[in-house]
Amino acid sequence: MKSIAQLIVRVTDLVEAEGRVLRVVMLRLGLGAALGVVAALMCLIGLCLVLVAAYTALEAATSAPVAALVTGLASLLVGGALIWTIARINR
Repeated sequence: MKSIAQLIVRVTDLVEAEGRVLRVVMLRLGLGAALGVVAALMCLIGLCLVLVAAYTALEAATSAPVAALVTGLASLLVGGALIWTIARINR
């Protein structure tokens, strides 16, 4: 009877310790995910600003439709390269 009680105490101690470790890991995972989302949004904003700058520079040198075409093709090229890279990684 005493060994069963000791076993129960040890199991509950183990569960408590694992719960603490799980809590720390989940906090780190949540923080990492939040920082990843913020970083992705900042990169998206940066890419948009680069495209606006390229459009503005091209519009001064050429007409607005040509500038829109060139910046659109550049953004499609970058997007396609990212999709291709993701497809290569997920194989």
